[in-house]
Amino acid sequence: MIVSYRKPKKGFTLMEVLLSMMIFGFIMVALTSIYSTIQRNVLQGYRQNVLKTNTTLAMRAIQQRLSEATRIDMPTFGGAGNELQIAVNVDQLTGCNPIVPGVPVSVHRFFISNGLYYCQGRLPVAAPCTNFPPITAPPVYTCVTGTLVLLLNNVSVSSGVLFSRNSLYGGVNERDTVFVNLRTFWRAVNPLGQPLPQNDVDYSLRTSVKINRPAMGRSPVE
Repeated sequence: MIVSYRKPKKGFTLMEVLLSMMIFGFIMVALTSIYSTIQRNVLQGYRQNVLKTNTTLAMRAIQQRLSEATRIDMPTFGGAGNELQIAVNVDQLTGCNPIVPGVPVSVHRFFISNGLYYCQGRLPVAAPCTNFPPITAPPVYTCVTGTLVLLLNNVSVSSGVLFSRNSLYGGVNERDTVFVNLRTFWRAVNPLGQPLPQNDVDYSLRTSVKINRPAMGRSPVE
């Protein structure tokens, strides 16, 4: 009788299995660390780009309104603050007569209130304009309903004021020029105040803008 003999197949030993699991664990830890780093860098870059874009758009809105303005009511010359009040197509003497007949008169506000806000305002004058005396103090504009817009969150004024007409805060001492110091800051903490695995984001834009001041004389507040 012929008896066939087959050599039994050799399996994995316990040591080989443990070694394989250890190597696999090291690989997974390394991949997790790489993924976490990539995700953190992507989120950091995204947040920086969002802040830069929003800050740039807000600065452009301020520059556009200032370049159209014919009068600056706040801050006053030599002063500084976190509110900007300007008038468009308004003469410097009466504070209500249009410079160009037929072109609408408008006033604009930029101010800080848990963010940078913008709105169109109303001229605080009596009618008709000829009966209104020359302005002797900066008027306070009230926002027209439906025009209030949040331009920018995360606005920081800890390093100085937002709008200045005094060289001590930046810019130059010129009656028709406003220095704008717009800074945004995001702190890497969650709503509970606990640190996040990201870096703080700090971005600033600074510029001086000259208004479209006409040759109509200056108001008494100037």
